[in-house]
Amino acid sequence: MAQNAINNVQFTSVNIVTFTSNGTYTPPSNLVCVQVECIGGGGGSGGCAATGAGQMAATGGGGGGSFAMGNISASALGGPVAVTVGSGGVGGAAGANTGNNGGTTQFGTFVQAGGGSGSPGNTAGAGIEFPLAGAGGTASVGNSILIDGGAGWKAVKRWDANQLGITPGWGGFAPRSGECAPNRVPGAYGSGAPGVTRIQSQAAIAGLNAASGIVIITQFVN
Repeated sequence: MAQNAINNVQFTSVNIVTFTSNGTYTPPSNLVCVQVECIGGGGGSGGCAATGAGQMAATGGGGGGSFAMGNISASALGGPVAVTVGSGGVGGAAGANTGNNGGTTQFGTFVQAGGGSGSPGNTAGAGIEFPLAGAGGTASVGNSILIDGGAGWKAVKRWDANQLGITPGWGGFAPRSGECAPNRVPGAYGSGAPGVTRIQSQAAIAGLNAASGIVIITQFVN
């Protein structure tokens, strides 16, 4: 028989249950304890305004969702637990519109991981500018590990008589997942959306959507 080093109790096997959408966790009758990991939703990126001749626009990436973990005994659970999975933030509408924040992921009142913030929209213009990115989410509830999400990366926007350079910001990352590079749709849970860009004389564009969170439940059972 194996031993649970965290809670110093005995168990015979381990299995994993995941939630990628809202639901209810029902503990099995032979449950000893669970280890619950939550990742909040990432933040969406802001949109860009339409550009004229000699103008550019770019947005930073959305912030990544946070990570929280808790260890809970079967007796403390007491029965079924509501699970809320934070949705990824929707990108800002076409124009200089801010992306939406990611949703909070919760396992009842036991574990909670906040979502990342959306990045601001960007207006058209010339000169040198570093559009801001979204902040990472805050991990607020859990009795084991709490890690805030990574902030998105700023964008780079430059236009002058001699040089033109433009780079969208990277999406922030959740501690349990990877970064989201520019111009790529986020795939890892909790990743913030990458920023978007407009070169001169282009129509307005909407920001990108971020990745949703996840709940991972490791069950220790007899």
